[in-house]
Amino acid sequence: MEFVVTDKYGREEGYLRHKGIDMDIGSDNDFEVEIGIDSYDEKIHGEGCRFFCPETEYGGIIKKLNPVTKEGVVKLGGSTWRGILNHIAMEPVKGQDYRILDGEANTAIGALLKEYGLSDLFTASPKDSGFSFSSYQCALHRLLADGLSESLDTLGARLKLSYIGGEANETGYVLVEAVPIIDYSDSIEFSQDSNTNVDAVDYRDGVNHLICLGKGELKNRVRVDLYAWPDGSIRKQQYYKGIDLHEAYYDYGSAEDAAALEEYGRKRLLEDMNYKQVKISVENSEYLELGDIVCGRDWVTGLAVKEPVIQKILQVEADGSAKVTPKLKGES
Repeated sequence: MEFVVTDKYGREEGYLRHKGIDMDIGSDNDFEVEIGIDSYDEKIHGEGCRFFCPETEYGGIIKKLNPVTKEGVVKLGGSTWRGILNHIAMEPVKGQDYRILDGEANTAIGALLKEYGLSDLFTASPKDSGFSFSSYQCALHRLLADGLSESLDTLGARLKLSYIGGEANETGYVLVEAVPIIDYSDSIEFSQDSNTNVDAVDYRDGVNHLICLGKGELKNRVRVDLYAWPDGSIRKQQYYKGIDLHEAYYDYGSAEDAAALEEYGRKRLLEDMNYKQVKISVENSEYLELGDIVCGRDWVTGLAVKEPVIQKILQVEADGSAKVTPKLKGES
């Protein structure tokens, strides 16, 4: 895997020579690049310089310099393209309670990029994505990349980022678009049979009755009771009783009404209830993108989990050999 480096104006200056690259896509959304201390050149390694793997999401802008003389390297750090989008709070339009998305998805993305002053680096695809929002109410307190990803997920789409290099003496840009989520679970299964390392967990001692308490005093406190069911759903009716009952309190004193209390209580119960989890470690998984769905199976226990990819860790050696480790939803 090869990377191109630019000056601080985004003009390409050739290939990046490095001693190793570590990059996180989907969680911290950051990177660290090691170069030889004798190779450091402020023109291409200084603050504001870009590096990228053409037509992929892998890359970012250098914002951190860390010379380590004992190791003979300079460690360059910063945010990936997705990380830069997540520097922006997805606030509602002034006078409204929620951010509302309407219309064709790429057009809606482009409007947000322009509104937040990101159009110099990020460009929404001019193509019709085939996905459209209809007065979609975005969740509160979301950063831009996360908020867009959550919103697109409701349409069966994911947020795709690709760095497109510029012509000679021209700057490149990050193409942002909505594309379909691919469900690989019926065609590809990660298990011991596919030479994949599998770490399976089937946790059955989780909370199944969450007593949510909001604003008020004593018997007048706002209260909502939420119950976990065997199929993983959360309902208002109880299922588990006796020795199978596992209760817990959730104190959210600032919740003034039952609706708000229930919204946050459901999120808490999802964290604390029973769960199944399969961690996978597989080589040659570069084709998996954030949001794509895969199946992981442990043949010893028979546990199988179908979950989306929520994080990718990229490690590139000095010789260009690369390894991508995907992480599924629910992995710690």
